[in-house]
Amino acid sequence: MGAVARGLGVIAVAMVVSAVPANAQEDSPVRETGMTEWEVRPNDNTALVDIQLSITNTGPATIDRYGVHLPMEPDTVDVDLDGTAVDVSLGDEDGFTVVEWDLGQPLVDGATQTWHIKLQFDSAPPRTDFSEGPRITNGYVAVPIWAWGFDDATLVVRVPQRMAPRLGVLVPTVDAVGWSVFTARDAGAFSDVLVGAADGTDGTGKAIAVGDTTLTIQAWSDDPQWGAQVGVFAARALPTLAAWTSTPWDGDEVTIRETATPEVEGWGGWNDPTDNVISVGEEFDAALWTHELSHNWFNHAEFTEPWLIEGLAQAVTVMLADDLDVPDARTAPARPPRMHQGLLWWDVVLSGAGTDVLTDPDAWYATTNDLYDTSHYVIDAIATEIGEDAFREVVGMTLREESAWGTLGTPVATDEADWREFLDLAERTGGSATARDLLLTHVATDAGPELRRRDRAVAAFDELAGEPMGVPAAVRTQMHHWRFDEVDTAIARARTTRADIEDLATRAADLGLPAPDLSDTWDTGSFDRLDTEIGGWSELFLAVEDVQSAAAAAELPRPVPAIDPADDDPQHMAQVVSGMRTAVTQLAAAEEALAAATGPLADAGMIGTDPDALRERARAALAEGDVGVVATASRQLGELAEGATTRGLLRIGGVVLAGLAALALVVTSVVWLLRRRRRDLAPAAPEPSV
Repeated sequence: MGAVARGLGVIAVAMVVSAVPANAQEDSPVRETGMTEWEVRPNDNTALVDIQLSITNTGPATIDRYGVHLPMEPDTVDVDLDGTAVDVSLGDEDGFTVVEWDLGQPLVDGATQTWHIKLQFDSAPPRTDFSEGPRITNGYVAVPIWAWGFDDATLVVRVPQRMAPRLGVLVPTVDAVGWSVFTARDAGAFSDVLVGAADGTDGTGKAIAVGDTTLTIQAWSDDPQWGAQVGVFAARALPTLAAWTSTPWDGDEVTIRETATPEVEGWGGWNDPTDNVISVGEEFDAALWTHELSHNWFNHAEFTEPWLIEGLAQAVTVMLADDLDVPDARTAPARPPRMHQGLLWWDVVLSGAGTDVLTDPDAWYATTNDLYDTSHYVIDAIATEIGEDAFREVVGMTLREESAWGTLGTPVATDEADWREFLDLAERTGGSATARDLLLTHVATDAGPELRRRDRAVAAFDELAGEPMGVPAAVRTQMHHWRFDEVDTAIARARTTRADIEDLATRAADLGLPAPDLSDTWDTGSFDRLDTEIGGWSELFLAVEDVQSAAAAAELPRPVPAIDPADDDPQHMAQVVSGMRTAVTQLAAAEEALAAATGPLADAGMIGTDPDALRERARAALAEGDVGVVATASRQLGELAEGATTRGLLRIGGVVLAGLAALALVVTSVVWLLRRRRRDLAPAAPEPSV
């Protein structure tokens, strides 16, 4: 929302006074009944009004002159009684036009006259005063609508359906020729503004690219200067606002539409996120434009309370005044206005003031001024205290949904920010020492008990933050939502959970394992998740203890599974322990088989091998958690032990056979030698004689 004519932005309430005739007030002796028909003609840039007004004299005095108030000065006015026209005069009363005429025949007590009044209001040019007329073009209409007939009135308003018109809470019907028809009964005090637009202002628009977003600037066809200025300014302002907030604007395509003067609609500007349309007054007001564009960041999608939305928009407008060359940015008041209720009662205060807006518009303006000035004062005071850089960080964290109680960069805020979250960020991130008292004095005036309860919770939080491991996410989340009873419970549980984690670390050290790393869950998870992970590690450690007990029973070295404390896959860790259990079983069986392989034959079978070295290798691998080496060495040991006797028997048998063979060879050789020697010793045969 932007600034209305007197410098503020307020809820869209028509800024008009009651359609009370000049001499017919609530205590008047005149009774009025009326039938009022409006026909708004965009093609002709005009609005026609036809009024049938019956007046009855209910008092003793005779009435010879009558008149009614008008919402603005008419271009033509005709008054007649039963077809006989009378002369009229136009005057001014409290800033409103009054049309008066002589009754001709005085109206005596109990008598009734029915007058026919015809009015024509032509569209006023851009940037003209409210009293000079409505805005009526083929693209846009903004027409103050009144009904005449103080005591009993019927109102009918017709406007082409293509204008997509709205008139307060009235719901239109559509007639046979395509006109929207609004009807109101008992409309004696009716006063509202008909607004509507047909596919953009005058059906046209100029599209410009700003980053990844397209802006469509829609200006009156008779006011091209406005469109050019807004387009150039928006192209500069939106990137500047994105840079200031450190939050990119990722909005959809947006239309910026020139709207009627503030007095006609009651607003200088309006940013409606439901249809991505920003309606801005036709005055050349860069401060107003900045304010409205900033609502792409400061809106009800991000903040729950109007005072935060409007106070931030105005404060940022002032801070960017130099960067955007906004000389008319209105600074915060030196001291806040006196208000009977805090800013949390924004809607209630406006609603109460709205009941008098028709009879006392100055009081309405004063109330809205107080709301906006006080909001700006509070935001500006905090920003001035902590400095613009810290203030920008506070605003940026809010827009990024980062909590003052969370680890930096860890979003834990899941809803729109309110005064509580703003206070947390102002104190915890910005370092403000005054925000608490400012908000208690001007915003949440009855929050004293809640703030004192918060003080105790903050002290407990800070005490926990100074202890080992700091504050878990489960506590920070409760602090963020101001659930202080839950904070106490969560802190107590945090200490219990931390003791369980420390016990895990002790058990891990006893088992020769590194301590489990639960820091990520501690920082971002819940207590239930922590309990689940602690339980998982505890079960794992029981399994490791079982493996190590089995190893001790087999007089094996203590096995230490190769478990990574950062591994969060329970199935994988269970497989590691299961593999270690298998390794212990394999090595124990191998050593048992080796011990059973005794005797000469087994000893003979072991000749040429080194079972002790193989066993030491397997034991060392078991201690280091290398189950692959243990499996290989255990298999080799088992095979060596199981085949030792057979190998010994084969080896001894071979030796015996070899010995027998050698003996046989020796005997054979001796026999052969003995035989040869006998031949050598026999007498020679005599030679034959000749």
